[in-house]
Amino acid sequence: MVELEGMLIQRTLAENYASQCGFCTPGMCMSLYDTLSNCSTEKQPTLHDIEDSFNGNICRCTGYRPILDGAKKSFAEKDIPQQLIVDFPKELEEDCEKKPIYIKGTNIEFYRPLTLDHLFDFRKQCSNPSEIHFIAGNTGETFDDIFHQQRYPILIHLSQISELQKLSEESNGLTIGSCVTLSQLKFYFALKQEHQQLYRIFHEQLDFNASRQVRNQATIGGHILNHSHKHTSDLLPILYVCETKLRFIHLLNKKKIEIDIKDFKTMNRDDLLLVSIFIPFIQTNEYLQSYKQAHRRKHDTGIVTCAFRLKLNVKENKIQLFNMAFGGFGDGLILIPEKTINYINNNEHQWTRNEMMTNVKNHLLEEIQLDEFSENGQPEYRRALVISFLFKFYLYVSNTSEELFQKQRPISRSEQIFDTSKQTKYVHQPTIHHNAYIHATGEAKYVDDLPSAHNTLHGALVFSSKPHARIVSMNTDEAQTIEGFIKFYSYHDIPPTGSNKFGPIVKDEEIFSSKMVHCMDMVIGLCVADTEEHARQAARLVRIEYEELTPVILTIDQAIEHESYLGPPGQQESVLETGNIEKGFNKSDHIIEGSFYIGAQEHFYMEPNAYLVQPVSEGHYTQLHVYASTQGATSIQEAVAEALGLNANEVICHVLRVGGGFGGKESRNIIPCVATALAAHHLQQPVRLCLTREEDMKLTGHRHPFKILYKVGFMKDGLLKSIDLNLYANAGCTLDSSLLMIERAMTHVDNIYKCENLRVKGRACRTNLPSNTAMRGFGGPEGLLSAEFIIEHIHSYLQLNDDPSIIRELNMYKPGERTFFNQELEKKDWFVPKMWKKLKESGQYEQRLKDVKEFNEKNQFRKRGLNLTGTKFGIGAPSALLFHQAGALITIYKDGSILITHGGIELGQGLQMKMIQITAEQLDIDISLIRFHETSTDKIPNTTPTVGSLSADLYGPALIDACQQLNKNLAPIKHKHPTLTWEKLIEQAYQERVQLSAYGFYAVAEKFLKSNYPKNEINFIYFTQGVGMSEVEIDCLTGDFHIIRTDILMDFAKSLNPFIDIGQIEGAFMQGVGYFTMEELIQGDSQHPWISQVGSLHNADPNKYKLPMANDVPIDFRVTLLNENEGNERTVCYSSKAVGEPPLFLSVTVLLAIKYAIEAYRTEREPFTLNVPLTCERIRMACQDELVDSVISKDKDHVFQPCGSF
Repeated sequence: MVELEGMLIQRTLAENYASQCGFCTPGMCMSLYDTLSNCSTEKQPTLHDIEDSFNGNICRCTGYRPILDGAKKSFAEKDIPQQLIVDFPKELEEDCEKKPIYIKGTNIEFYRPLTLDHLFDFRKQCSNPSEIHFIAGNTGETFDDIFHQQRYPILIHLSQISELQKLSEESNGLTIGSCVTLSQLKFYFALKQEHQQLYRIFHEQLDFNASRQVRNQATIGGHILNHSHKHTSDLLPILYVCETKLRFIHLLNKKKIEIDIKDFKTMNRDDLLLVSIFIPFIQTNEYLQSYKQAHRRKHDTGIVTCAFRLKLNVKENKIQLFNMAFGGFGDGLILIPEKTINYINNNEHQWTRNEMMTNVKNHLLEEIQLDEFSENGQPEYRRALVISFLFKFYLYVSNTSEELFQKQRPISRSEQIFDTSKQTKYVHQPTIHHNAYIHATGEAKYVDDLPSAHNTLHGALVFSSKPHARIVSMNTDEAQTIEGFIKFYSYHDIPPTGSNKFGPIVKDEEIFSSKMVHCMDMVIGLCVADTEEHARQAARLVRIEYEELTPVILTIDQAIEHESYLGPPGQQESVLETGNIEKGFNKSDHIIEGSFYIGAQEHFYMEPNAYLVQPVSEGHYTQLHVYASTQGATSIQEAVAEALGLNANEVICHVLRVGGGFGGKESRNIIPCVATALAAHHLQQPVRLCLTREEDMKLTGHRHPFKILYKVGFMKDGLLKSIDLNLYANAGCTLDSSLLMIERAMTHVDNIYKCENLRVKGRACRTNLPSNTAMRGFGGPEGLLSAEFIIEHIHSYLQLNDDPSIIRELNMYKPGERTFFNQELEKKDWFVPKMWKKLKESGQYEQRLKDVKEFNEKNQFRKRGLNLTGTKFGIGAPSALLFHQAGALITIYKDGSILITHGGIELGQGLQMKMIQITAEQLDIDISLIRFHETSTDKIPNTTPTVGSLSADLYGPALIDACQQLNKNLAPIKHKHPTLTWEKLIEQAYQERVQLSAYGFYAVAEKFLKSNYPKNEINFIYFTQGVGMSEVEIDCLTGDFHIIRTDILMDFAKSLNPFIDIGQIEGAFMQGVGYFTMEELIQGDSQHPWISQVGSLHNADPNKYKLPMANDVPIDFRVTLLNENEGNERTVCYSSKAVGEPPLFLSVTVLLAIKYAIEAYRTEREPFTLNVPLTCERIRMACQDELVDSVISKDKDHVFQPCGSF
């Protein structure tokens, strides 16, 4: 990465603000390099080529937009720069001459033959053929290794065998060598797709199969063999309906064998090698089509995949041959509905809608039976997809497929608008992230990149495997047999002067579970060994005996039933109330009630939690240096010191940068760190621990699931009169910060709407799940969503018009009014009404609403929706005044260079760049002279965690305070020597013994924060405000959707760094899109009886938990920063406002636009409730029609909701 010629790609991403936390950036660079290096000198990369480059990469920070824009602007439709065309070095050609490779390790042998004869010879030498495992692309082996713990003694790599690489077209079909890659196939089909229907269908499906990176390595043979017993396949259904032949060769007798692909699973495959496949061509009087629906379009395993083939007598409109195959009904199972196929083929059926969508549909549903115990769940949705795909195929053959949703989307575009006229040198100016270049080159160091000392040991955690149980015994006998095993640590090893108790606010949990476990994946112990692999092997062999207990409470409804809540007795319910709700209801024209659920969300920061603890000993004194990926350095320091019985000054926590946090690295990551520190302190050796993605997801908690119940009274025009709300959050088994989160949710239930009579109650439910925790928004989005769902319900109930924005405008707060918790919306700082009007005009809302209605009238099976919504987000934590303080240190060296540090953590939000800008502005020096070093508790004590979007508001003023001290110190010298350069000025100051370092401090004025719940008086420092508008198009037959356009207008007052802040808007928006429409955590609970382990997290890996990708970004994405707010006394950091969390909620415009589109499809249907996330399953099942009706049992009709873990 560092040596890439000219570093054009790295510069492109860095200088287009396409890096935030930086953890994913090298991968983005390499994906783009792959695309560019594979374009010939004659072919310029297209816009589609560039966008497709990133469909195998995940980014949680940027929202992808700057990555796409920067790459397209620099490289699309342009000649490949010469410095990117790298020839293989001639001096290495001889050394790299192709030859067989054989490597024998301790536990494994590796062989790479060049010919089949080499392979035959090697096989003769192997006594046990079952030990042999063939690999080609090898794209599935890591999955097997991690999730199935599979190990293979002999690996044979087939990719260099020339006989397996051939592609040959014959008169009646295509022969494909088993080691031809999917990318090679895709390229071949692209060139010839106009000449053969088979090629076109295959090419279209390959575009949504895996990603470019995987397709470059994965082979057609590997795909067939792997997906025939492990995973749902996109391609196998096509191969089945095309009656593909598989051609094998026996490795001992060299006999050639050809079988039909449908017989593959039942054949004896001992000593057989797949050489090639043969796919017969589709005739001109035949129709072939393939479909797939996944949780997201790109790089995802299908929920259901299928292929249909039809031979039709066009004159008589009769079916001559019909075939179909389905994937998604069990790992690797291709379902062939033979009874239905025989019914069609044994009778000369007419190709009519009635025949296909009545008789054939009924036969198909009768043959494909699923229930709540079926693997992977979603029985109704999967059966609905089967018949929806059948209907799509009918429309395709009938030449009416233009009515259908197109999965391929146009090339995305964007627009960013902000004021550049500010009269400042550095502050308020767009400046790239200070670490952008080293992010892109891969030189940026994260915890797991730090070098290990020669005696460093490794840890692996031992987790509980029961959701509610008493620990009877712990046995480490087997673990101790592992080579390199050092010690197992548990609660017994906590020093007598230390404490096993832990909790960020209330100490209601343990570092190591001692007698009880209250959820799956609680930390019971830590195995330490000489290598990470040995530590993990040992951890798997620690035997814990349990006595299982009841009840096991997993859901909010179960918690309510058992009255299981967190908080002090008698204080488990928080209440805020204004006015008199009963009088309000009595004065209302209408009263409605409703409820809905919101699911959890995984933080999914790119860098899993990692720790390195190094003890430095001098005699009896030990200093522990803790390197952690954390949002709170002091929190780590204090927890380690308390657990080990040390003073805080004996523990130093160092944080250079963090690869994303979003709240997940504030408290739930402390327990593994303490465990690591315990081992290092006891052994007096460095110990490191890096969680796997699965461990991280299971251990560190998530955004809280919610159940929200409401009763609302309103007038006939939609004016709110009275609201009664009950909020229930699934907090998990311990308190963590759930009560503070509930308070924030409660203070946001009004959003931007006034209601004179409002009561809201909140409870944190105690369940047998890992403790949930803070996540971006911290209860705000959940509270805000309740307001929007109430407005939507009123609009659906009254049916006054097709425009819900009218009711929103009617109830919107006016400048000078007070919120229901008695905070004034000052006229000089309440901009939502003005912003609403501005975005409504610039976004052409009224015209586009008419266009959407017209589109929906013309299109039956795809519908569009448009939504305009605003937000206000309170900044500060009124109940936690102690969080609102900060310290910063500036050190000036004799050469004039400056080192700054403070208590804030760089998580990718650009905090350090903003602090460098502020320092340069205050001292009036060149920005290149300033460097930020790590955050460290030996430099800045008692740091405030980097949470709540507050850090720039806290550490900026602290640095300003330090700068003012320095300016005061330097003023006399400047007065005496006004012409001195900065460097000479500092040199003179040193000679005159002037202090050249300063510690700054800032605390938010108490008058700006208030928290008095009994008196209904809550004050935030200020509100960050925004308005958003989104237009979507949905596929009513599958639940897929595109975000056609999004417009966002945010008020950050005077942005400290406009491009960094716009990046925060876009990243927050896409994280919100995931939250509201895609990301769904599934637990082993009563809603999911097919999951065998009760209380376990089913989708604790990126293979099952789906984040938005580049293909999910709005096709047209426009972001504007309001330039009319000059700030006030509350916006103390250069009149700027907090950035990170407030924009997330504006992604609700996507959810509500989808709801509008669903309503357009559900003509003359009763009102309906949508739970969140609004996944493709929930969209399709809400688009109720005769197809959905036919898969829902009568006892579920009218109340059916897809399952979810709440």
